[in-house]
Amino acid sequence: MPYVKEQFNFQNQNGYVLSLALSLILLTSIASASAIHTASTQIMSLGSEKQYLQAFQATEVQLVSIEKLLQAGVDPSSIFTTMSHIEIEPFKPKYFRSKSGTLSQHYKIKAFSPAGNWKSFQIQTTIRIDEITQSIKNKPAKKVRVLQRLSWEMPS
Repeated sequence: MPYVKEQFNFQNQNGYVLSLALSLILLTSIASASAIHTASTQIMSLGSEKQYLQAFQATEVQLVSIEKLLQAGVDPSSIFTTMSHIEIEPFKPKYFRSKSGTLSQHYKIKAFSPAGNWKSFQIQTTIRIDEITQSIKNKPAKKVRVLQRLSWEMPS
């Protein structure tokens, strides 16, 4: 029986409790550091996505305002002093026939994202503006401008 008694005698075995406590503290600190690093990486990613979304929304609003100005018959370059992020190209599509009493104008509008830390992009839209002349007896001719968006895309 003396052999069993020596086996459970902790007075002869020094340092096991201290090394276990230090190991537990070390593992806890490594896990905490890893969790903090992962959280900060995700926060930076969300911030980048937020910046991209804000730039996309600003570019989209600018593009829609250009469309509205063209529909109203106003030259956008007279309103916007810096048109560096916008390209407006009037064109005539192939095989397009206009109706009598309707004057049609086609535009390709490209809006570019402002330069920044994120990947740049562009939004392109193709619109047709029909100017319809409506004449009613005993009244002067009335002109109505109708905008039709033919395409909306983000070319790569």
